[in-house]
Amino acid sequence: MNRRPQGLSISKAIPGFIQYKAAEVLSPTTLRSYSDDMKKWLGFTGDKEVTNVITEDLRTFFVWLRTEYKPAQGAVLVANNYQMACGECDADITV
Repeated sequence: MNRRPQGLSISKAIPGFIQYKAAEVLSPTTLRSYSDDMKKWLGFTGDKEVTNVITEDLRTFFVWLRTEYKPAQGAVLVANNYQMACGECDADITV
């Protein structure tokens, strides 16, 4: 039995997913990260129905993140600050 509601778009599913994760008592930073990542995915894949999402959609998105996505300058600064705080300035962190 398919319990997914018919006609549920990704944009409508994201708030419910974030609420579900909040009920797991995750930190606000983690919840914000999930929300930001889901919005990136929405922008990449388009607002299709959840029932139409296939594994290849996710695989293509992950490849895009690794090869073409350019994070905001702030994300690079955070990674650099993390390296300096940990004393691992020579480490290669790919954001």
